[in-house]
Amino acid sequence: APEAAVEGERAPRKRRRRRHGRPVEGAEAAVAAPAVAAGNGPVQVPATPMRASGNDSDSFLTRLGRKIRRMLSGD
Repeated sequence: APEAAVEGERAPRKRRRRRHGRPVEGAEAAVAAPAVAAGNGPVQVPATPMRASGNDSDSFLTRLGRKIRRMLSGD
């Protein structure tokens, strides 16, 4: 490493970027190492929506707004 610093040249950086879901050419070694390390970390699970869009029960604020409108309109 000290010899490279004396010459002023550095090793080329590893390419980790993907293009359209495929690794860039020449990046096989760079992609293999993080894949092993990623197995030790937490698994990412897709989030589930809190409420479905077609839920039959409306929110509290929606029901409150309807009641206020009914009171003001006199129905």
